[in-house]
Amino acid sequence: MKVYMKTSILLVLLLVLSVGCKKAETAEGVDTINAQGIQDIIAKNKGKVILVNFWATWCPPCRAEIPELIELRKNFSDDELVMIGVSVDESSDLVNDFMHSDIEFNYPVYFAADDVGGRFQDTVHP
Repeated sequence: MKVYMKTSILLVLLLVLSVGCKKAETAEGVDTINAQGIQDIIAKNKGKVILVNFWATWCPPCRAEIPELIELRKNFSDDELVMIGVSVDESSDLVNDFMHSDIEFNYPVYFAADDVGGRFQDTVHP
């Protein structure tokens, strides 16, 4: 029960940060994920801690937390922690450039499909 509660709290906090973010465009090389795809990942990994990080290249706090997320991923096995990044950038070119910069992501990063913002904004009630 504690893991479920921590997972729920973490997911809600990350969703709160995503409120007001815009959708991403499709880009070559990085898969697009829709709301159902995110929900499928969560359902498939029931009982594990799941971190869904909504981020954008234009967001300074988002960029600042990436090295910490990379370190976090190193400290836990896939059986203990499931992490995905969901980019909400407007320009796929910006995200592709960022993904090919000096940062080496050790967790999957997706582009948000059109339905992601609306679906997850509706679940957040501050």
